[in-house]
Amino acid sequence: MAKKSRTPPPPRKVQAPKQRRDEHSGLSDRHKLWALVGVAALGLVGLAVAIVLVASKGGGANDKGVGQALAKAGCTYRVYPATSQAHLGSLKAKTPKYNSFPPSNGPHYGQPAPWRDYTDPVPPIVAVHNLEHGGMLFEYGNKVPQAEKDKIDAFYNSDPRGLLVFPYPPLGKRLALVAWTADQGKLSSGRTKGYHGEGRVSICTRFDETAAKTFRDHFRAKGPERFPLSALKPGS
Repeated sequence: MAKKSRTPPPPRKVQAPKQRRDEHSGLSDRHKLWALVGVAALGLVGLAVAIVLVASKGGGANDKGVGQALAKAGCTYRVYPATSQAHLGSLKAKTPKYNSFPPSNGPHYGQPAPWRDYTDPVPPIVAVHNLEHGGMLFEYGNKVPQAEKDKIDAFYNSDPRGLLVFPYPPLGKRLALVAWTADQGKLSSGRTKGYHGEGRVSICTRFDETAAKTFRDHFRAKGPERFPLSALKPGS
């Protein structure tokens, strides 16, 4: 596996933002803000992300079925070469220039967020660490109707392992499925210099269960740091 940059100081423990009530956690939905981030930071998460508009148009032969399912649902699908697996030692660190929208790979905070269905945004530098562990992000814009959010909640509850759901205001009326995958052979061989895997992003105008399940089942638990689904339970 490609080595990260120098070891950062031990990160502060990440506390969860506001959570939805779901059948797996049984937790209340009262706490409004995430203790580790101020109100201003939460409001500016999306605006702070600088996007480099470079992406490949396909994902290879193994992605053919995924691309077809997503296209049928009216979703776009792009694959981005992962740029780094470096850890950031502070949540106040300057936001990296991520090469995808929403962020799907690259430098990230040293502590991932607990796996949950949140109603407050999760900072990209935190969520990207969840992706590195093999998780999937399901993000939605600030103009998505409640009926669509309810469908996303139901999708989460059907199998919440390794799934992080949260609002990402810059998406507006759209939804995004995000994953970070890697060929373990390339990572371990060391023959592919600078290889950190691939960020995968699908942006949809509406929820489609078939598309969401196809994306999840193909790309979840396949991150650069490949955790088994049994280790990606809600709250962990």
